[in-house]
Amino acid sequence: MPSRRAILASLAAATVAPALAGPAAAFAPGAGGFPGLLPEIRPWGKFFIVNGWVLTANDLETLGLA
Repeated sequence: MPSRRAILASLAAATVAPALAGPAAAFAPGAGGFPGLLPEIRPWGKFFIVNGWVLTANDLETLGLA
């Protein structure tokens, strides 16, 4: 049986892992637990609104959304 410390460490790692993925995880296909769901991209002047984030065309290319 695992020790109490091992269980607490694994629980902490499981809770912190999504936060360490960074904001780019919000734009990944299937974000929010819905597989195959693509982010919503709306043009706004020279910028784009993607799932509530303001991004540039360069940001979209970097994230692979362009």
